[in-house]
Amino acid sequence: MGLRRTEKNEWGIERAGRDKLTGLFGASSYIKTLNEIQQTGGAFGIIVLDINSLTCINEKFGESVGNQILVVTAKKLKKCIRETDMAFRTGDDEFSILIRGVCNSEFYEDIIDRIRQSMNRRVVLPEAAIKVGIGAGYARYPENGNDVQSVIKAADSVMYQDKRLQKDEQKTEKVSAYNLSHDSLTGLYNKRGFVEAVRIHLTENPNTNNILLMSNFRDFKMINQVFGVDKGNEILIRMSNLIRERCGRMGIYGRIDSDHFVLLMEKERFRESGMCDVLDDFFCNILGADYQVRLQIGIYDVADPDMDVLGMCDRANIAIRSIKHDSKLAIAWYQDDMMKDTLFENTIISRFDSALKNGEFVPCFQPQVDPDGKLVGAEVLARWNFPGRGIMHPKEFIPVLEKAGVVVQLDRYIWERAAEFLEKWKGTPMEELSLSVNISPRDLYYVNLGDYFQDLMERHGLDPGKLKLEITESTVMSDPEQGAALVEKLRASGFIVEMDDFGSGYSSLNMLKDIHVDVLKIDMGFLHRTDDKKRARIILDFVISMAKTLGMSVITEGVETRDQLEFLVEMGCRIFQGYYFSGPVMLEEFLDRYYSSEKENEKAV
Repeated sequence: MGLRRTEKNEWGIERAGRDKLTGLFGASSYIKTLNEIQQTGGAFGIIVLDINSLTCINEKFGESVGNQILVVTAKKLKKCIRETDMAFRTGDDEFSILIRGVCNSEFYEDIIDRIRQSMNRRVVLPEAAIKVGIGAGYARYPENGNDVQSVIKAADSVMYQDKRLQKDEQKTEKVSAYNLSHDSLTGLYNKRGFVEAVRIHLTENPNTNNILLMSNFRDFKMINQVFGVDKGNEILIRMSNLIRERCGRMGIYGRIDSDHFVLLMEKERFRESGMCDVLDDFFCNILGADYQVRLQIGIYDVADPDMDVLGMCDRANIAIRSIKHDSKLAIAWYQDDMMKDTLFENTIISRFDSALKNGEFVPCFQPQVDPDGKLVGAEVLARWNFPGRGIMHPKEFIPVLEKAGVVVQLDRYIWERAAEFLEKWKGTPMEELSLSVNISPRDLYYVNLGDYFQDLMERHGLDPGKLKLEITESTVMSDPEQGAALVEKLRASGFIVEMDDFGSGYSSLNMLKDIHVDVLKIDMGFLHRTDDKKRARIILDFVISMAKTLGMSVITEGVETRDQLEFLVEMGCRIFQGYYFSGPVMLEEFLDRYYSSEKENEKAV
């Protein structure tokens, strides 16, 4: 500390020396000044101040930054006190203010509040913008002590108590900040924490090439419903532990939604084959052999590090939504043209509710006939008469509605329409006709199908055998026990249950052992998907023979040629469905083709 000059203070007491860094009176004159004032018999008070964490600031930003904070602090103190008061720098990070005369507590607290408010704002320096906090306390002579040392001790005691309270508040704030930025279930970053961490990382590392991965468990809501929320949470926790264990400090990761995990990492560190091997181990018996967890992963190659982080996540999610196949693990990289598909899907979903209300979904009928082409039944299928586009094929909208979880509503609509047709056809030549409708996998979990279909038949006064119910292997095998119970309940109520796409699954024979159905529907695509047609025909012949032995009827789908029809007849098939006879057609064409009476047609429509 250097001495600038000798001068007298406001009380006429000769004082020498100022702090070279801040320009305030120095520590060497502090105690001496207080003693001299006491000896003159004057009343006074002191405010003691301590800068929080100055040592940490020096270590992180350097002493030059710490010194600048001291200078700024001194300037702020001068602005907050009267001209008759004095400010001292009494230690490395400590300051004191000497207050002249008798002043009440509100006066001291007002000065401290003004100092604290000015210091709580970030101190903007060339090197950094730093939020500076202070601890503060005050004491008065002679109220809080009979001599200078006791007054200083009393002020220090209040100041240290204030710092302890601040530390407790900071701990609470840290806990609160942690809760705001972390997922309570897994301990990973939540959406807010992930976005903030990624933005900081990309700002500090603008020249690194990164990728963002997002994972999605297919039909996770169904897992919660079938196995319980606790089991679903267990899967999420295991997944988070796997990410934490494998990624460590190599990336930034979090859980930003129900079953969506995200990871930002350097592209050169990513090995797709290694990730697949790790996830294969993860899948082993996670829910038992009867239910296969399916994980989809979308990857976005971060081309623009300045892009909004949630925009990056959206693109990874778009890649997920582009996945069409249903394998255990599916991976897709984002491509720009996927955005068009996403916009189309959003249009589908946004129009769906109004389309149902406005009757835009149109039931079509694909005939089921005997070898001579005589009509014995029909399958009711949905088409969407999309405004401005025309008739839309189910392949364009059904997968979208399934992913959005709203296909159940469409299924119900078709079931209701089919029942309405059967009721209207009473007393007409179409009265003997039966109709088949499809049950999707999601229907099994979102609708009490047994009670629903019984109520449907009662409301329309129909024999349950008139409405045949088509289920797929995947529908019942996702939960074999529940599937078997449902099939038995439906059959006991008089419904005819048909197994659609038999043979397309991996455990068809095992399924037949445990689940009794009335009809097997075999797709001729079974023959088209192999080069060994002879071997395929032998297997097909065996399946038809086995069905007859088990007391089941067989409907062959996808019949397109006369040759196919003839060899299927030789094998014993008696009911056919396919474009050789007719594709799905609108109601008017269906009735015109098979019922020529215009009067009956008008009544039926």
